[in-house]
Amino acid sequence: MAFSPPDPGEMREVVGIEYAPAFDDKRDVYNATEPDWRGVPGANSRRAKVEQLSGREFWQAQQTEAAFSIRVTIRYFEGLMSKRYRFVWRGMILNIGAAINPDNKKIWHECMCTARAKPAQPRA
Repeated sequence: MAFSPPDPGEMREVVGIEYAPAFDDKRDVYNATEPDWRGVPGANSRRAKVEQLSGREFWQAQQTEAAFSIRVTIRYFEGLMSKRYRFVWRGMILNIGAAINPDNKKIWHECMCTARAKPAQPRA
């Protein structure tokens, strides 16, 4: 399926971008590594087109990666990588499984994401 750029009116959603700097991981009580997620300066609110995959697209995504359920299209973001970046959308964390530049012109990023609930914040 060929990529078609979204119309400006389709960029209705606002997503935040968080990153986990390399070597700043923290360990939990089981000594498992948990990244220290931080907001990206200047990218805390980016306009995006967020689509939940359904029907044929969902089944095609299932064949390559079992958990992809949401596609996020944003303006090109230099350095966006799947392992160290994630989106926050409507209180959900969207882990980026694949971030591609579909037009090869550095104008758009199309990201295939998995959703999970945002963890509760500890009480002060």
